Amino acid sequence: MASSRSTITLSSRASYGFSKSLFSWKINSCPMFGSRARTCICMSSSAPTSQSSSQMPIVTGNDALLKYIRQPVLFPSEEDEITKRREYLLEKTRIELQKPAEALEKLKLIDTIQRLGIGYYLEDDINGILQVEFSDGFSGKEDLFTTALRFRLLRHCGFRISSDVFLKFVGKNGKFKESLVKDTLGLLSLYEASYVGAKGEQILEEAMDFTKTHLQQSLPHLPPQLHRQVAQALELPRHLRMARLEARRFIEQYGLQSNHDRALLELATLDYNRVQAQHQMELAEITRSCTILFLH
Repeated sequence: MASSRSTITLSSRASYGFSKSLFSWKINSCPMFGSRARTCICMSSSAPTSQSSSQMPIVTGNDALLKYIRQPVLFPSEEDEITKRREYLLEKTRIELQKPAEALEKLKLIDTIQRLGIGYYLEDDINGILQVEFSDGFSGKEDLFTTALRFRLLRHCGFRISSDVFLKFVGKNGKFKESLVKDTLGLLSLYEASYVGAKGEQILEEAMDFTKTHLQQSLPHLPPQLHRQVAQALELPRHLRMARLEARRFIEQYGLQSNHDRALLELATLDYNRVQAQHQMELAEITRSCTILFLH
């Protein structure tokens, strides 16, 4: 596998010679149109500047950025090698999704695909599998982790699933069973599932409080990898994260897992870099247009 296919770069890193902390987006009033001030989005340095320089539409002190801006925007051919490789990996993943497998393994695969940021390619396939294999008949034998994962994936994809599926984990006193406290992965799965609840679903509100309390208490005693997962979830649940940033982080985490699927990881990396390159070219074109508009 060529190294270029496994490289993940961020648009804020050294590929354009500037760091993430150097620039920030600001909305400034641009008095260049006469007496009526208008609002424009400008890219400006976070370093202190004078009043006049802070209103410039682009950063003029960064040679690397300006050099990139002056380059023509070239879109890769749809028949190039990377595109062909991506299509091959996508078809391979689609076939893997359709293979018979244990319910939990199939759910984990769907969850991984979505977290890697490539779920939009396989949306119809995923919805079809969830509809046919998982939308009806929750088994009373499913453990907390499986039930919560299944519930979250179905809710996330728009299926109407009753939160009553969690009643089997509630004791006679109306509270979640204390025996669940030892199941950290199950608690984490239920915690994430509680964030796809609707207003008034009391059992999910109680699940959120129950899992949050016990996950916080368990943090000091968890192994490093699980500790990181729980800490990240408590800081910001997955349902509330930005999809692209979550994909960027999870690609690295998934690559460190000893049992990761190489084809799936390569597909996610290729797609991330493709989308990133598209955004970079769009940013360059917008900035070039601002240069022409304001400096000529």
